Amino acid sequence: MKKLLLSLFIIPLSVSAQVSIDEPNIPTSPNGIAGIDSIRCDQDIFYGASFNNIYKFSINGNNVTNIGLITTYPGQLNGIAVASNIPGASSFPALYFPVDGVGDSLYYYDAFSWHSIYVPGNYTMVNGASYGNKLFFHETVNSIFGDEILAFDGSSVTSAYTLPSGFSFAGADLAIDGAGNIYLMVSYGGVDFFLIVSQAGAVISQIPIPASIPTTSANGMMIIGNTLYISYGASGSLPYTLLPVTLTSSSATPGLSMSFNFGTFDLASCNAGIVLDVSSLEKTGGISIYPNPSSGFFRINAEVVIDEIKVFDLAGKLMYNADVSSKYYEISLPQSGFYFIELKSGDDTFTQKIVVE
Repeated sequence: MKKLLLSLFIIPLSVSAQVSIDEPNIPTSPNGIAGIDSIRCDQDIFYGASFNNIYKFSINGNNVTNIGLITTYPGQLNGIAVASNIPGASSFPALYFPVDGVGDSLYYYDAFSWHSIYVPGNYTMVNGASYGNKLFFHETVNSIFGDEILAFDGSSVTSAYTLPSGFSFAGADLAIDGAGNIYLMVSYGGVDFFLIVSQAGAVISQIPIPASIPTTSANGMMIIGNTLYISYGASGSLPYTLLPVTLTSSSATPGLSMSFNFGTFDLASCNAGIVLDVSSLEKTGGISIYPNPSSGFFRINAEVVIDEIKVFDLAGKLMYNADVSSKYYEISLPQSGFYFIELKSGDDTFTQKIVVE
């Protein structure tokens, strides 16, 4: 996997002692070009980190083109994110990285030179993405994924989402769409699925991952336009394949794979659209499901009429189904475990995780 950086303010000289290593002494960019014509958010452009090299790519139909080397860092990079308007850092798109063995520093490259960033708390950062003026990353403990997605706003680190007990990250990166929804690959009970979480930490959807999507060898994940992309390769090697994935509220369908002429550990883009839109039911329906967790009994209140209720287990098996035609309903689930409840009202759908203890 890859480690990611987050950033926020350029370290002034007065606090330079807090940084574990000095800013690297590196030429501004190869051949005097500003980061291969600068860091851009053009359609179909993305970036990849491989060991200590950063490359720029484009997607042309079903082909990936390596535009060229942007710059090289004299050490191991473990992730990459593209962001702009990060407080205290660059107001233009820049590439942000974590550094191997450095828990309290991040680095970013602004297409001309490298800058160091102090992150309080000595976090070890893996896999990353950005939204608004924040960077998001996996927490790691002793080189193993923890259970949190953390957000860095330039002055502090906060928890954006914590996996429930028994869940683990199934591989790959994390990605964030144009609405700020966070896309994760997670596993529970031997079942892998895409978990989509809002900026508020609410589960929007859980989508089973088919066997044709290789989670065990997946590394990078990013969103360009309305498509989710995953990079993967043979076990223990750099990923050499880019796979587009189309998501609906209940399915993940892989497209035609595209071969790299160069492998990268991590991917990042800054042209994300909406992959799976949050329905208007979630935005305006006033949904309340409680208590949650519970011993098996749940009450459902809504400001709109609910037409149908379905409950699925983590494997996607239908466990409960009822036609409702009411704003209020009660259900009972006899077996403990994690479930996803799906409410339908007209053409709108709302999905939430519920827990029976």
